[in-house]
Amino acid sequence: ARGDEAGRGVPRLEDTRWRVDVTISTSALSRVLKPTVLMQLTLSDGSVRRVEVDADKLQQLRFHAASALSSMQTMRLESAGAHAARRPLAPSQPKQVSGGIAK
Repeated sequence: ARGDEAGRGVPRLEDTRWRVDVTISTSALSRVLKPTVLMQLTLSDGSVRRVEVDADKLQQLRFHAASALSSMQTMRLESAGAHAARRPLAPSQPKQVSGGIAK
């Protein structure tokens, strides 16, 4: 739903397409072998962004994405732990004992 983005500010990533191009040679150099990644990002507001990065920038992007995912996981676990700590405990029921064995 594209209309629900108005109040949120930042559109969501809807689709990603990518390819790797390798420059084999240039007019100045006979052999280069320089890979670049071309990405096309389609956002929930309907816009399309194209990004081209070299191997070093792709490594930085991967590192920062992994760090963001790790932070999100930590926040989720902390939030779940805090929520569980606030939840009242049910009163314990007395155990019935029959023949010396608790049921």
